[in-house]
Amino acid sequence: MGQAPPLLRRKEWPICLVILLLAAALFLLTALPHGQTAVVRIDGEKTHTLPLNQEQTLTVNAHGHTLTIQVRQGAVGVRESDCPDGICRNTPPITRQGQSIVCLPMACSITVEGAAEYDAVTY
Repeated sequence: MGQAPPLLRRKEWPICLVILLLAAALFLLTALPHGQTAVVRIDGEKTHTLPLNQEQTLTVNAHGHTLTIQVRQGAVGVRESDCPDGICRNTPPITRQGQSIVCLPMACSITVEGAAEYDAVTY
């Protein structure tokens, strides 16, 4: 018996490599948040809008407390807070539309809003 033919010929490898690189680039472009923002509300009123594609830090003061909000790598979270319970500080950073972080002592909420995301599509 002879050897089995190779799966890909020598001339086909560069084509496969280009296809894989294009697929990886397409995946990365669709995985990053597009047009999403973090909306900060204090006492129910919108006070700040932070784009998730720009790294920044914001400090807000309300009801005798200070909250430091950080946008980093497409996610927003609370970096520092002097509120007594610290639940907002211990909440992991959020990235998806509809997720929120709430600090009750400050009456402050941070919500991700923007482009619609789909978990599944049916036909």
